[in-house]
Amino acid sequence: MSAHYTAVKDFIESSASGFSALEVEYVRGQAPQLVLSADSIDEPDVLSITSWKQEQIEDFLRSKLRPS
Repeated sequence: MSAHYTAVKDFIESSASGFSALEVEYVRGQAPQLVLSADSIDEPDVLSITSWKQEQIEDFLRSKLRPS
């Protein structure tokens, strides 16, 4: 992961495990994004998080997912 995405990397290393419904997948060459899917039928919402701070990622996920 690029040094440009330090906040995303810090979130993954320190906080991501606190969200049981969150899956982290590394895709080489792709900018960080959140893919939100309620079920397999609907088209997922894709949000770029390249400029988000760690606290913004955590707050957003707390509002969308139940912490584990």
